[in-house]
Amino acid sequence: MSSNLRCLLALALVLVVAACDDGGGKSTITDGVDDTAAETTPDQVNQNLSLLSLSPTFGSIEGGTAVVLSGSGFVDGAAVMFGDSAGLEVTFLTGYQLRAKTPAATMPGKVTVSVRNPDGETVSIADAFEYQEAFVPTIGWCNLHWPATTSSQPGADTEPFFGRVFIEGCTTGMQQCQALSGEFGYAPAGDPSTEPSAFTWVPATYNAAHVDDDNDEFMAPLNVAAEGSYVYAFRASWSFGGPGADWVYCDLDGTDNGFSTDQMGQLTVAADVVSIGWCSLQWPASTTTLPGEASEPIYGQVLAQGCSNGAARCAEVVAEVGYGPSGTDPAAAPNDYTWTAAAYNDTHTGDDNDEYQGSVTVAAEGRYSFAYRFSVDAGANWTFCDLDGTSNGLQTDQLGALTVGTPATTLTWCQLQYPAATSSVAGVASETLYGQAFVEGCTEAAAECSALTAEVGFGDPAADPTTYTWTAATYNPAHISDANDEFMGSVTATSDGTYAIAYRFSIDAGANWLLCDTDGSDGFQAAQATTFTVADKTVDWCNIQYPATTTTTANTASEPIYGRVFSLNCSEMGAYCAGMLAEVGLSDAATDPSTTPSAYTWTSAVYNAGHISDNNDEYSATLTPTATGTQAYVYRFSGDAGATWTYCDATDDNTFTAADAGVLTVN
Repeated sequence: MSSNLRCLLALALVLVVAACDDGGGKSTITDGVDDTAAETTPDQVNQNLSLLSLSPTFGSIEGGTAVVLSGSGFVDGAAVMFGDSAGLEVTFLTGYQLRAKTPAATMPGKVTVSVRNPDGETVSIADAFEYQEAFVPTIGWCNLHWPATTSSQPGADTEPFFGRVFIEGCTTGMQQCQALSGEFGYAPAGDPSTEPSAFTWVPATYNAAHVDDDNDEFMAPLNVAAEGSYVYAFRASWSFGGPGADWVYCDLDGTDNGFSTDQMGQLTVAADVVSIGWCSLQWPASTTTLPGEASEPIYGQVLAQGCSNGAARCAEVVAEVGYGPSGTDPAAAPNDYTWTAAAYNDTHTGDDNDEYQGSVTVAAEGRYSFAYRFSVDAGANWTFCDLDGTSNGLQTDQLGALTVGTPATTLTWCQLQYPAATSSVAGVASETLYGQAFVEGCTEAAAECSALTAEVGFGDPAADPTTYTWTAATYNPAHISDANDEFMGSVTATSDGTYAIAYRFSIDAGANWLLCDTDGSDGFQAAQATTFTVADKTVDWCNIQYPATTTTTANTASEPIYGRVFSLNCSEMGAYCAGMLAEVGLSDAATDPSTTPSAYTWTSAVYNAGHISDNNDEYSATLTPTATGTQAYVYRFSGDAGATWTYCDATDDNTFTAADAGVLTVN
């Protein structure tokens, strides 16, 4: 029944050993792109001149592509040629690496790339770099995604509107397509002289929560001062929009059949109108039940503008709770859900929301999603709600999770799967800890065993594990490779020390527990628990890795900003130095953040697990400025839960200088 240990991690660590440098602090890749070659050491630079590879091997004929050249015997002052044209901004990195930007080319095609040392020695690779036609992004499709109709009071924000855009090769994936902008516009209904280009338009913001498809989503409310009936639409533009921009206008059924006035949204603005400003699936995030039996109560809340304020019920609100196939969007496919009327909860009086409760009953075993929906026009139009509310639209990963199944009977095996040892800082959560369990007749399928409960805990290695501090772990749906169910969680210690970590599992709601260590056999042994060391980390070197300069528009997220940190005896060999805090700060002026940290607005950065080629840990974050102009950004790292910070600029000299801060130009 037991699972293989994480062999991939072990393999990765073996490979990393061959790629790490001898000092730990400096990376040979400084352009923020994927790592392209092994680390070098100072005693290797006297080898014979050779050119082995380039990364990337293609770029635009407009030039400006940053290329890393790998080989041996490079000398400071070496020149690089792309065909007959000299490379730009050639930078000596090590005796094994150079970096250069490509010059412009007159036509597409492959060219020879050569390196010439100052003594005249030259080496080249034929057809090593391919110039390609410049990528000109084109909006392939867009739509006014939601809502089709809505209402609001004069001078009040509507509920958020959402529009989606697709650009081949740009909006795909989870990152924002840079330089793409969106706007929502409105005009009086029935005015034939008002074309969409003459609407009143307001900027929309990128919705980073939308990751369900290859479209970028934008959102914004409208605020209309005068009563009346209005129409609204969405429009998108490449190259930041603005005066003279080429806008593509988008209606409810998308641009595949052009823009139609009868496919615009409908907005009613009236003083006595009741509209839904916000709603959410309140609780629970997940639940279980048996076939044919009602679930526990499921709660939803709604803010009906001008109606739900105070303790009184808004009579116009209709509420329903529904379930459907797991991962199905109830707004896109409401008929795939089974909806049940929810009842008003008159005990909820703590805010301006009305709360409802209801249950669902499912006949067949399986995994389902559930959601709430609300209406203020007797069901003619519905607003659908997920766990984090409607402020950022509906995401299928924010739906409730319902498991319907018969009780499991035998929990026969479990294991603390990963890691065998870890560390953190007091007050900072550990890295993710994984545990697995096998329940005969329940965990074999790809779906979660509904009766299985998991917790991860830590405590004194010499103490009884029942006295550990235990935290609920969550099911990992990505684990489907064997007959076990996998769970994940983290722990947080408030004081320094060495602790033991264990997992425990139950199939009777916690009445009985099975303890697990890293061995997974012969019961729980304290010596086979995960060792958890809690102590401050040192920040021995850090930098802004990439980019040193970048551009965005106001209220639009920047491209990812990367920073790296070296912590002695912690970040080496591709290991994650858990407990390190990383933040990116943005300021109107390049001031010294060590003396005036309040001059910067700080954003948490996330660890990049894909960076394992050197002794540094890499983090990334985006910045969303609100004002135009030239602004400065810096990284900072803390190894003591934020008590002290080390500030980093875009150089590698391990000394912060305000003049070397990153530069963000906001149009």
